[in-house]
Amino acid sequence: MNLVALPILVSLTAAAITLIAPARLGRPLLIVGSAGQLLAGLVLWLTVHRDGIAVLHLGGWAAPLGISLVADLLAATLVVLTGLVGTAVALQAVRLLAEEEV
Repeated sequence: MNLVALPILVSLTAAAITLIAPARLGRPLLIVGSAGQLLAGLVLWLTVHRDGIAVLHLGGWAAPLGISLVADLLAATLVVLTGLVGTAVALQAVRLLAEEEV
């Protein structure tokens, strides 16, 4: 599997699981999903740093006809930063929601 799509797949999978999970699991799944996206971003960043630019042609079509996902060091860094911000926001949201219930 090409790691370029991993952060996208982790986020979509976490969102789908959160939709079908019971309400009591919503907060833990929020944290696990955002931390999973951060971890996937870190794996992508390490891979791009070690091996260079990664390209994934979706559907097997070349660039003019299909969609190509490209991860260079800047893109991978932005994915990691998005994961950091998302995880921080998720932790803060869970903390604030817990304070409101008390």
